[in-house]
Amino acid sequence: WTEFQPVLFHLSYLVYIRILGWTRRPAMVQSPKVHGKAVRHMAEIIWNIDCATLPTVTRHCKKCGKPRAFECSGCFRVNAQKRLLDVWLIYKCPECDDTWNLPVLSRVSPQAVPAALLAGFHRNDAALARRYALDGELMRRSGAALDMPELRVTGVTPPAGQRVTMALTPECALPVRVAAVLRMGLRLSRSEFERLVADGRIRAHGGDVLRMKLGSGARVDVEL
Repeated sequence: WTEFQPVLFHLSYLVYIRILGWTRRPAMVQSPKVHGKAVRHMAEIIWNIDCATLPTVTRHCKKCGKPRAFECSGCFRVNAQKRLLDVWLIYKCPECDDTWNLPVLSRVSPQAVPAALLAGFHRNDAALARRYALDGELMRRSGAALDMPELRVTGVTPPAGQRVTMALTPECALPVRVAAVLRMGLRLSRSEFERLVADGRIRAHGGDVLRMKLGSGARVDVEL
C-alpha cells in the first residue's frame, strides 16, 4: 500500500486539475436571438438626397400661348391690405418673363407670422425660397405640378458582399421612386437592379422597393 500511495496521489491530483479546468472554462458569447435565430447587426450607410436645381412648374403662359416650364425667381411678393397679409413666391416664364405667383400665405394676420419669417420674405431669403419651391403639398394645394429636376446623391457606395442598411434621407419630401434613387446612386441598369431585387439582395423596409415613393425618407437593405 505504501508503494502505491504516491501513484494514487498523483492520479487524484490530475483528476482534480481536470475537473477544475472544466468548471472554469469561459462561457461562449452568443449572438442575440429573435425567435430562436441569431441576429446579425448590419452596418448602416446614410445617403443624403437633394435637388441639383429648383423644380420648375409647367403652366400655360398667357403671353406665349402655350405651356411653359416656369422657373422660381427666388423672390417673394408681400402685400398687406386691411391688416391682413398675403405672400407669394414668384415664378417666371423663361421665354417672355411672364409671371405666376405661388401662394405661400393668404389673408393672415401679420401678428401670426414670426418676425424672423416675415423678415426672410422681405429680404428674399434664398433658403426660404428653396423651402417653399420644394414644398410638394403647397404646390398641390395651388393646383401646380412640380417638374422634378436632377437629383444629387451624397454618400458612400455599399461594400461588395456585405449586407447593409441604407437610410435614404432627402432634404424634403420628394415624389420620386426609391428604385430610381438607388439605380442612380449605385449606377445600376434597370435590369441589373431588378435582378438584385428578385434575388432578395435589395429589400425596402415596409414596402415594395420597385413601387414605393421616397417621400420624407426610406430604409433599404442592400447586398451587392
